[in-house]
Amino acid sequence: DKIIEDEEVQAMVRHISAQVKKAINYGKTVDFVFLMNILNVTNPQDFSFHTHHPPLLIWLLGFSYAIFGVTEWATRLFPIIISSATVAVFYLFIKDMFNRKTAIAAVAFWLVTPIFIYFGKMAVHEILVLFFFVLSLYFYWRGNFRLLLLSLCLGYLSGWPAYYISPLIILIDFFHGRKFSKKHVITLLILPVVFFLLLLGHNYILTGNAFGGGLLNA
Repeated sequence: DKIIEDEEVQAMVRHISAQVKKAINYGKTVDFVFLMNILNVTNPQDFSFHTHHPPLLIWLLGFSYAIFGVTEWATRLFPIIISSATVAVFYLFIKDMFNRKTAIAAVAFWLVTPIFIYFGKMAVHEILVLFFFVLSLYFYWRGNFRLLLLSLCLGYLSGWPAYYISPLIILIDFFHGRKFSKKHVITLLILPVVFFLLLLGHNYILTGNAFGGGLLNA
């Protein structure tokens, strides 16, 4: 059985290599979706839920695929939109804090940052987290607590680093500004806990285990 399994793996590797080489010769971009399409060997019964990350990115990609089909540009559509929106919010934030010229200079530096150029068009959770991080800071600066809460809630659905935004904003408010009342602070402390419990409930519905789907390996 071990020999048969090794031969199947070797055959699969040869098949993938041949298909990738063919794709490159035709000038196509090789990515996971393309490989899944050309291999056509995955059994839907073998699928499982991946809960390493909160689900917002997956929901957005599913929405994009439902409308435009499973293509590379449909995959990159929302990341590009979110990245552009992040730059726009960052400009407004810096403009409010300083002035228009400073905001333009800051955005210019942002746009030529290699990590932004590389990741700004990729379907990764960090794109969403960064957007809601900047948006939350902007709403805090503007003193709009309701929109701040909305931004935080969407951030919690985007990626685990977003859970650090609430305590960070509380610290900023403590050392500078003091815009929050005790009620606001308590709300900002409880909100991430509530959302984490909701995500555990979501995992339980999907997998039958609150920590199922690989959550503990995130």
